[in-house]
Amino acid sequence: MLGKSRLGLPIVLVLLMGLIAGCSGTEEALKAAEIYAKSIEAMSEVNSYEFDIEMFQVMEMPESVQEPDMPDKLEIQTRGTGRAVMDPVAMEMTLSMHMPFLVNFPEAAEFGDLEMQMYMVENQMYIYDSMSGIWMSQDLGDYGLELEDLMEFSMDDTDPMQLLTMLGDDGAAAASLKTVDNKYYLITLEDAEGEVMQRIIDEYIKDELADSLAEFDIEAAFEELFDMATFADIRYKIWIDMESYYTTKAEMSFSIVINIEGETIKTTQTALMAFKDFNTFDSITVPDKVKDNAVPLVELFEFMELELQ
Repeated sequence: MLGKSRLGLPIVLVLLMGLIAGCSGTEEALKAAEIYAKSIEAMSEVNSYEFDIEMFQVMEMPESVQEPDMPDKLEIQTRGTGRAVMDPVAMEMTLSMHMPFLVNFPEAAEFGDLEMQMYMVENQMYIYDSMSGIWMSQDLGDYGLELEDLMEFSMDDTDPMQLLTMLGDDGAAAASLKTVDNKYYLITLEDAEGEVMQRIIDEYIKDELADSLAEFDIEAAFEELFDMATFADIRYKIWIDMESYYTTKAEMSFSIVINIEGETIKTTQTALMAFKDFNTFDSITVPDKVKDNAVPLVELFEFMELELQ
């Protein structure tokens, strides 16, 4: 979430919803911003939580790039569970990905269902994927990265109304507020034309990423990709517990159209995240068998280069 709210990568979707919650001048939107501000304060005291993720993505490919027997719409389903700790920063996660369209290609059918496990502890990343069947490790410091930087999407000011200043009145959108089962506040924002999202990308996200991208000399390529993309049909929902003000669930759906040399690729995505078991644990430990069997990525790449020679 925002600033020192101490929620990291798994909650980036919640950040986007929260950023926009205070954009309207209506009484309802202002009340939504007030409730969200209380949620930010409550979540700043959270040091650990568990999360569940569900994502459904549909890509509509142009005919010019379609292979025989390939459907015109490619569906990808992703499900995951995990845990995160803010101090000391750590995360573990298990993901499964289902790509049903690959059954049409015998040589690739085995990749239709993939699983991945990940640990991120003490600036070390450990990854296992079912395709390679091995554990891999990487010291994030080798790339000039710190785990805390990846786990926290920070802003200078934790006040959600900061966005109102950043966007301006012409970029505002109305947030709606209602209660669910007398237990949750539900904040919803619809941005059919993608104006608010584009404003956030132009005025915030690009600036936040600029320094990191410059280090890897890909800033121009990333800028070009953003310029080719158009967002639409964006809907954000965030559920906040009425008693604790903890964020318990978040949903985001959108479509993005990318135009490349006259060809159009449209992607529609829905993501649902649930958060639970707040402050019930204080650390995450990487199993010894993972540490003992993990192959450093640099060694793996060197081996692959030798195999290709």
